[in-house]
Amino acid sequence: MTQAEAQGLIQVLKRLLQQGMIVLPPMGSMAKLDLCSVFSEKDRFTIIFNRSGRVRKDKYTLLLRYGKDKGLLRIDVGGPDHINPDGTIVPCPHIHIQQRDTGAWDSWAVEIPAVFGNVEDRIQTFRAFLQYCNVHNIASIEICEQSEMG
Repeated sequence: MTQAEAQGLIQVLKRLLQQGMIVLPPMGSMAKLDLCSVFSEKDRFTIIFNRSGRVRKDKYTLLLRYGKDKGLLRIDVGGPDHINPDGTIVPCPHIHIQQRDTGAWDSWAVEIPAVFGNVEDRIQTFRAFLQYCNVHNIASIEICEQSEMG
């Protein structure tokens, strides 16, 4: 997929198929949400909220995928720095987005845009991620976190 194609898919207006309450996953698990283009039910997307790590409570990843396996956008929080192919080091948190028309789509990372605010607030960051992914029906959902045990 080219950089232009990836950008086009990120920018397409999308809607969440799930309505009502969205519960963010507790540490050690992940959640998947299905989306589709508002223009065609055939254009399917998935947002994955991954907290499968069990060591760091602040670590999580948000991923936008097109179809079954085409990654478009990923935010990493609480993880290691990323080393780009040119040797530049990008501290965490950072965002992966296709920067070139060659290589793996997530081989490049850049600093997370200011629009995401305080990434320690997972609910606010998730809401900002939905907006960044051009999801239009955010107002129709409520987002909460499952309480952590221990």
